[in-house]
Amino acid sequence: MKKILLSMAALAFVLVFASCGNDKNAPVITLPTDEATPVFDLGDAEAALAGVTANDDVDGDVTANLTVTGLDYAGAATLTYSVVDQVNNEGTIGREAIISTGRLGGHYDVSSKDVDDPEAAPVSYNVTAAKANDPAKLIISNFFNADWVLTLDAVAGQASMTNESNPIRASYADGQVLVYATATYAPTSNPAQYTILVVNYNFRDAVLGDVIATYEDTFELQVK
Repeated sequence: MKKILLSMAALAFVLVFASCGNDKNAPVITLPTDEATPVFDLGDAEAALAGVTANDDVDGDVTANLTVTGLDYAGAATLTYSVVDQVNNEGTIGREAIISTGRLGGHYDVSSKDVDDPEAAPVSYNVTAAKANDPAKLIISNFFNADWVLTLDAVAGQASMTNESNPIRASYADGQVLVYATATYAPTSNPAQYTILVVNYNFRDAVLGDVIATYEDTFELQVK
């Protein structure tokens, strides 16, 4: 009897080993059938994984092992779904999505410095950020003036916004100026923050077009 049990155990081991050795196929990931490009909030992996399944021809259902990346910046994005089976065969698939700016809404403290006068102390003020009808855009209001509104395009690494074609007209000193703003983005090392936003302003004489002042504003967008 003992020999029979040992033989059965050895056979089972051989079968399992052979099965693993022959397992060359990666799991297959199946995405939901979307009629429109899905919209997800920043960092919301749970929502992005909803309805996505993964199946392996040896391990069976491996949906619980799925991971997704690409939710780190707002705007148009390609999400990457990945899953591995017990022998590390990896299955991946891409999915086009829009990552919403909605979680970046709120009030922010801004540090503004006069680029033309490095010795001048920065001036602090507050702006309001809110999502636009387009989920990939962010509306920033109260820059310098309560009437000013800037619409920032997709908040992605190295993305930018410029209002060269639609400058802001404002009073400055004794005359009228056109204000041209350019926004750029950079990653922040603080995990509680999302990205550093820097807005550069050129104040140009509305008649002559000469640059008469330059300011640089900095604040950090934060996922709420």
